[in-house]
Amino acid sequence: MFTYVNNPDQKKFDWQEIDIEMEGLHPNQFQTNLIIGEGTYILKETTPWGRFEKKQDIGDTSEWKVLAFEWSPTDIKWFVDGRLVRTLSSDCVLSK
Repeated sequence: MFTYVNNPDQKKFDWQEIDIEMEGLHPNQFQTNLIIGEGTYILKETTPWGRFEKKQDIGDTSEWKVLAFEWSPTDIKWFVDGRLVRTLSSDCVLSK
């Protein structure tokens, strides 16, 4: 699950993305991401502008889980089953 915005002028590839990613190799975890890329479409080249990835433990996945994120002008918050598991503030992002 993710949001994605890109500069429509394909001569300059700028994207911003907020993710929740489930990984098959880590069934009891999900990854939370904020990725900012300027002038590139190659993930490893996004680090100078901002790549904030973190794996989150979510416990037993044999039952349904509700994953969510809230995006506000000041922060992004990720939740599992209504429980806050990560906050990334705009101060952190803007300081890069």
